Amino acid sequence: MSITKTWPTEGDDLSTSTASGPGESGVPDLVGTETLDRLRSMFQSRGLAGRVGLGARPALVVIDMQYGFTDPASRLGAQVDETIAAAAGLADAARRASVPVIYTVCVWSDEAAVWARKMPPQRELIRNTRWTEVDSRIAPEPGDVILEKTFASGFFGTDLHSRLQSQHIDTVILAGVTTSGCVRATAVDGCSYGYRVTVPHEAVGDRGAEPHLMSLFDMDAKYADVVTCDVVNGYFSAVAS
Repeated sequence: MSITKTWPTEGDDLSTSTASGPGESGVPDLVGTETLDRLRSMFQSRGLAGRVGLGARPALVVIDMQYGFTDPASRLGAQVDETIAAAAGLADAARRASVPVIYTVCVWSDEAAVWARKMPPQRELIRNTRWTEVDSRIAPEPGDVILEKTFASGFFGTDLHSRLQSQHIDTVILAGVTTSGCVRATAVDGCSYGYRVTVPHEAVGDRGAEPHLMSLFDMDAKYADVVTCDVVNGYFSAVAS
């Protein structure tokens, strides 16, 4: 696993990667800190951070690219313009390759009352308001699927797993927000359901560099292959051919 040199500060470009192919980690440059160097060494010495690779039948799942998370005016929002652009590019490539594109939108429900004690602004994600509208920069197109969810994982309380099974999907590519929240939760559940989960790091984003990068580190170590968008675009092209 390629976890390298310096912890980024606010304003740094988070889209760099040392990965050159699907067999290598795509986690961006991370750390020079003693703690993470120790973790890296420990994981490697114990044989963690293996590679699951890419299967034969992928789907792209776009997590919560709604204004409630992409508009900084929202209490849940962040500045994720580059993330949106990268994810939109993947969605276009997926459609050209006839790869299913599935969106999730997080919508408030009283079922999430306990979670809202931790995240009170979740109550502002009201159906049919701006905060639950998919950002126009990555708007769904005819043939795409939109699933409403109440909790973090795109699998929990939805029919995502059934939809993927019905199409014999074996590989789930994740894009969207936030890396440390709903993307990571979906990656964990996807792994639990037996999918090959892949996270192109440029196409996921968060409210801060630290939770974003630590979550990429953690997913790449245990639940998913973190790669670059170039790897995924090449994969879609190969699937199409």
